[in-house]
Amino acid sequence: MGNGILRSSPNAVHPAGLQANVRNALEIKASKIPDGRCNLFAGAHTESNGNTCPVLAIYTWHKTLQNITQEEGQLDRLGGPPGGPLQRGQSTILKDYTETKEFKVGVDQNIQMLAIEDILSIKVSTEVKKEAVQRTNAVIKDKPPEELTCCEKVKSCCTKTICTCCHTEALDMPEYNTTTSLKERANRAITITIEYLRYGNVDTPSNLRVLAKEKQADFYHKLLHTDTIKFYYLQDTHCNEDDYKKCLSESETIARIVVQLKSMVGHYPDETQLKTIVSQKNTHAFGKEVSEKIEMLQGTASTSSQIVQRSRDQD
Repeated sequence: MGNGILRSSPNAVHPAGLQANVRNALEIKASKIPDGRCNLFAGAHTESNGNTCPVLAIYTWHKTLQNITQEEGQLDRLGGPPGGPLQRGQSTILKDYTETKEFKVGVDQNIQMLAIEDILSIKVSTEVKKEAVQRTNAVIKDKPPEELTCCEKVKSCCTKTICTCCHTEALDMPEYNTTTSLKERANRAITITIEYLRYGNVDTPSNLRVLAKEKQADFYHKLLHTDTIKFYYLQDTHCNEDDYKKCLSESETIARIVVQLKSMVGHYPDETQLKTIVSQKNTHAFGKEVSEKIEMLQGTASTSSQIVQRSRDQD
């Protein structure tokens, strides 16, 4: 209803002054994979001058968006005499209307705490899709008569194909002014997948200790299994390459810290030591970085040569 006109059936009857309500809704549903982020917490200090296992907090959420537009107004005839049924080709117009817009958002968030020792694996995967659209416009050059060569004058003033001055064939090969524009689009996403062991701390249900060992083993055998958390660390169609590299570096740091802390069983760091581990830098880089450059395939004909070829074929 952007133009405020209601198109109606030719056989419909709409008296002047009829109240009309129009409601349009646009909804963006959440994707199957949620968005997410992570926080790292140091373990608690114990009396034995040690620290418990660090904890990785994972926040995941789904987001839905909904825009609703509602218009209210009076229907009046567009063309024709007032009163009576609408004739074929006539319609109604919505005038003196009011427009109300509602913008709604829904966020479902889940917070999950994972002990580092319960994490089995962590994987970072990226997806980059870039697109370049090249457009070339060619316009024939129009020269003033004083700038035309003798061969060009022959083609422009008569039907001869041989120039009387240089005695060569005056080919019909026009010159073009070409302009080329290039538009690039990019869609980047970073996904983190964490595989962990549920109910990994088998000593927590202390009331089970009163049971026989066989029953305890059967209980843990039913509960102990792996589970997976997968979320988008970054998903943005308008994200530039610098922001993408920053988020990729952060996700690599998360994976590196998890692997390092898992190897420190029994010697987990305190908060000060944990900050040192987080701020560690790589000592050396091996190999080349991945390139996002779009390669242009060679061998395709240019716009001007295609136009000239068609001109030759017509002769």
